[in-house]
Amino acid sequence: MYLPEQVRWIGRAAGKCCCELRRCLVPAGVQRVEAEPFGACVQLQEVLVSGAEPASLDASGQKEPDGTKPTGHPALPAWKSVGERAFYRCEKLRDVCLEQAEWIGKEAFAGCRLLDKNARDGRSGLRIGERAFEGTGYSADRGGKTAIFGGVLLSGAGCGEVCLPEQVTGIAPYAFAGNRGITKIRLPESLQWIGEGAFYGCSGLLEVEFPEGLQRIERRAFEKCLRLQKIETTAWQAGTAAFAGCVSLKEAVVSNLSLLSERLFENCGALEICSFERAGAVLSHCFGGWRALREVSGGMVRVGRAYAFGG
Repeated sequence: MYLPEQVRWIGRAAGKCCCELRRCLVPAGVQRVEAEPFGACVQLQEVLVSGAEPASLDASGQKEPDGTKPTGHPALPAWKSVGERAFYRCEKLRDVCLEQAEWIGKEAFAGCRLLDKNARDGRSGLRIGERAFEGTGYSADRGGKTAIFGGVLLSGAGCGEVCLPEQVTGIAPYAFAGNRGITKIRLPESLQWIGEGAFYGCSGLLEVEFPEGLQRIERRAFEKCLRLQKIETTAWQAGTAAFAGCVSLKEAVVSNLSLLSERLFENCGALEICSFERAGAVLSHCFGGWRALREVSGGMVRVGRAYAFGG
């Protein structure tokens, strides 16, 4: 399939379920791919820049329109944004270039079972959605090792004390979710964000060492970490229910948060002390279910919604 040179983005479900599609040539100017444009194209092997020297597809000897055989190395599009399920279940896709990628959506390459270290790594600051590489060589069990792509930790493993390497800038959604063996996690100074549900249900987790450079903790990141007792972070943002259900949590120091989000500490029944300095508002059920609370200190200006202190 050849796309016209004036094309600048590929829209939602543009080529979804084109089961016979094996190669797509796109203009160099295409930088954005929206949701599901090639979803379930189970024969798709290559997406190349049009006009570039093509790569061999397989041993079948398939020829180009001019009658010549494909030769050379692939010139891969440098996507900046890859939408949700963009290449979902493209089971024969072997290579993509994500060196310029800034955002890779939920399940973007899930089920691309042949996609492994051939994929060109993303740039620093890359954001990755939930299960973006599930079922690929990046998320496969690597004997207890972590899988990292473009500075983002896609899936984690280990037990006891776990120390993440310094090149990690982000932790993908649900990377460690349900891991009951981790008791302590040391996060590197390079870390900028923690994805949704990254440590959800890590019921054995006792301690987290947060870096000073951490900017954002997304929703449900530490929800139901049942044994976590203290948090101290300088992160600027924390999403809905980021620490909800941490029933053993006794002290929380969140000095840089400008907003205490909905259900942030909901059902943290053991929490006694919460300290914040910059918070301008508290949203609904942020402190719901606190029974042991004896000290709240900080710069709160207003209660944003009803039931912020409910329960």
